[in-house]
Amino acid sequence: MNALRATGLVLAATALLGACTLPPESAAPPALPPVGSQPPAEEDVTPAPAAVTPPQELFIPTPLPPDPCDNELQALESLPVGNVSPADLTHLGGRYELGECPGGGLDRAIELYQRAADKGDGTAKLRLGALYWDGRGLPRDQTQARRLFQEGVMELAAETDPSRLVERVRQVMARRPVPEALMREAQMLHEVESGDAARQYQAALQLRNGDPSQRNEALAQRWMEQAALKGLPEAQYSLAQMLLQQEGRRQAGLRYLYEAAVAGYAPAQKSVAGQYRTTREDQFGAFRAYVWLLRAKAGGQDVATELANVEALLEDDNRKLARDWANDPKFTPPPP
Repeated sequence: MNALRATGLVLAATALLGACTLPPESAAPPALPPVGSQPPAEEDVTPAPAAVTPPQELFIPTPLPPDPCDNELQALESLPVGNVSPADLTHLGGRYELGECPGGGLDRAIELYQRAADKGDGTAKLRLGALYWDGRGLPRDQTQARRLFQEGVMELAAETDPSRLVERVRQVMARRPVPEALMREAQMLHEVESGDAARQYQAALQLRNGDPSQRNEALAQRWMEQAALKGLPEAQYSLAQMLLQQEGRRQAGLRYLYEAAVAGYAPAQKSVAGQYRTTREDQFGAFRAYVWLLRAKAGGQDVATELANVEALLEDDNRKLARDWANDPKFTPPPP
């Protein structure tokens, strides 16, 4: 009995000791520092100072340089329209085209050139023509370009020695692309302008009746008139036809028509006959018309109908006299 009790006590003590067993070495608390050693320095937990961002500089845009053409443009705009010089408009337009004025550029140049061209400035017309030819700032239009070339060259021709016309064209187009077509046009116009009546007459016909893209009625009339003034009957007759269709130019047209008829140009003789008042009450008009119609017939014109109509208005004696005078080169009926 006592033995059993002793055994139970032993087992209980063993269990109690097992419960008080130390934890493994890895879980042991940290060892104490040796006696006399310095305590570890405390960790500095003071936060680091924040980085200082330098203050940003205030952005101040650099002012654009003043447009050197502003004052010049404003001065032109302040003038009455009729007082603005086309040469001044062209000069300022040239500065914009060449980039000497930052504001406006090619658009402003075209605007100024057009205003100058409307006032008849030849240089402006040449520069506009070059822009049309190349399609720079304007729709590419070679028909319009060629017309402006022709008008511009002729404007310069009116103020330039004909022998220096081509040189003058190059001068006003300096520092700009010069289409070869412009120089050909200038050379041709120079040759015609300084040529004889026949050359001017043929050139005028070409401008009136040739390629539609190259027609120029104003220039054709100019050269036709120059040829007429030199006494070419064909030119006198053609110019007369042009003038008779223009308001206020009838008398000038009749004068050229009569001169061509007197010079013996049969188409003019037929045409001038129609300008006389031919009625039975006006025997003088019928008589003169009959003389011209007889001469036109001798020159190869078909006037059978016209002769028959006028003969019916004349008495026999007047018809005979008219035939005699038609064959007399010394007789010239007075103008209509």
